[in-house]
Amino acid sequence: MAVTWWMKPHIAAVSVMVPVVSAAAYLSEDWYGLRGGAPKYLGHYTLAIIIFAVLAFALGAWLFARPTSHERVSAGESTAAGVIDRDILHIVFYAASCVTLLGYLLWFREFLGNPGLILPLLQGQKGAMYAAMQLAERIPGITSVVNLGLICFVLLASMERLTGERPRTMCYLLAAILLFFVVARVFLYSERMALLETLVPVVLIYIASARRGHRFFSLLPFIILPIFCLYFGLTEYFRSWPYFQETESSFAGFILSRLLVYYVTALNNGAGFFLTHGPAYVPVETAIWIWKFPVESVSELFRAILEPEEGAYSIFLMYRADPAFNNPSGIFAPFIDFGTGIGLLVWFGLGCVSGRLYHGFVRGQLGSCLLYPTWFIGILELPRIFYWGSPRYFPALLATLLVFYVLRAAGGSQARSDTRNTLVEQ
Repeated sequence: MAVTWWMKPHIAAVSVMVPVVSAAAYLSEDWYGLRGGAPKYLGHYTLAIIIFAVLAFALGAWLFARPTSHERVSAGESTAAGVIDRDILHIVFYAASCVTLLGYLLWFREFLGNPGLILPLLQGQKGAMYAAMQLAERIPGITSVVNLGLICFVLLASMERLTGERPRTMCYLLAAILLFFVVARVFLYSERMALLETLVPVVLIYIASARRGHRFFSLLPFIILPIFCLYFGLTEYFRSWPYFQETESSFAGFILSRLLVYYVTALNNGAGFFLTHGPAYVPVETAIWIWKFPVESVSELFRAILEPEEGAYSIFLMYRADPAFNNPSGIFAPFIDFGTGIGLLVWFGLGCVSGRLYHGFVRGQLGSCLLYPTWFIGILELPRIFYWGSPRYFPALLATLLVFYVLRAAGGSQARSDTRNTLVEQ
């Protein structure tokens, strides 16, 4: 198995947070007021909290990513490889893909019925992006299932490793259709993250399964960074460039400025909300999926039991920040909900979970092979959002757990069947 430095959760977290926090600390108050529409909330106290949070996460991840005394990680080792029946895995993949595809068809039915509606967006007309978002309106409980696409691509990328055989042609065809709709989400609904959610897990699985190219893989972050900037610039061209092209001196400068604003304001908003909002000891920011559950009766039950203070962040943005930049940094979410002490324990616990998942991923354990590739996205998103508690990740997390139990049962049945056949032959 190819393992490179940036795949380790403690290194990934530090590598992602250090540049963003450094830039956020360096920028002046005037920059925050002009670009972010808010005061600079990132002072010595909040910066210290960020540092301790990252250290707590990194410590937990480092401790639990290490092999125990009786474990030795060796190249090519895989406890899950070849133990899953190929037909069963294909059935699971087909089921997840068809459910995801149905969600996309319902979501984008207006564009599928009239493709000409996309033309103003491709021409870069002002307001075209927002008009497209209105047409592609979300349907609670239906469009949520499109997030099952994450497990579809994880299954496809892991199929050869889990079964010992290459996927069928139909699997690649379904994946290509799903990828088309993912790209449509990027341009029609301004969901830049959708494509990253799809590609990052596939890249991790591919690297973990590769037997060569270790030196190239170690340099991959430095190669991907300019590609990400180009991707951000392409999406921003359709999203906001028509509004700024008359005031900005260059498109490249505009993109770099927007990219900086995108992450730094999220960190600053999280700090500001933490400073102005006392902990309610309710998982409002760390488990947003509870309050946006597609079944209204379930979300109402949670509200009745936990009695959350909803709308506080919107009020904060309205009076103390800029509603146009509405992302609260994921690093502050546990502190906002539970205070500084418990928040640090939460980050240590999340680090432990991340480290254990990475450890299992390296060793080829089935559950970790399915979950760590998507869990890793949450580490990359730490400066911007608390991804693990978001409504977009919750369906994928549930689907991953369900697939794990189905495949583990199938693998156990297959192993028992092989044992019985061997005994009969003897």
